[in-house]
Amino acid sequence: SAIQLRKYAEALNIANTGSNKFAENATFKQLGLWSAVETEKYDEAISIAEKYMQMKGDKNATDYTYYGKALLGAKKFQEAIAQFEKAMEVDNKAVEPLAKISEAYTGLNNPDKALEYSELYMQKNPNATPSDYVKMAEIYNAKAQKGGNDKAANVNKAISVYNSFAAKYPQL
Repeated sequence: SAIQLRKYAEALNIANTGSNKFAENATFKQLGLWSAVETEKYDEAISIAEKYMQMKGDKNATDYTYYGKALLGAKKFQEAIAQFEKAMEVDNKAVEPLAKISEAYTGLNNPDKALEYSELYMQKNPNATPSDYVKMAEIYNAKAQKGGNDKAANVNKAISVYNSFAAKYPQL
């Protein structure tokens, strides 16, 4: 299928054609949501998600996560957080929503909550990527740049994150 081959624009066209022919088919809506997010067509993804979420049938954590990603991409941070929380209610082992909640709090200029969720994500995700470490360190750096009494502590925490990154990925 187009989505498995990461041909998201093609998958979105297929989903839209299918949704037009079979309006009550949830699979076309789901495919459309995922593909619209992957092609960064966030407004379209939100429109599809609103219809899809009202359709009969269970929704999985991935569905809520993609809806949250669409909202996050559209800078609707509070709404995105609500969808990511729903994803974690459906699957308490899901880790991606934690990282996305951190991004949403960063967008809301709430670095303390962003760090809280970034740290949870890193603790629960044994497959954290180099970019995950960098994102977390960047939050500490941003806090340090604001100055204040915690400046040195935030610099040290950022350095600690980079050290953890270096230990996990010595080949980089």
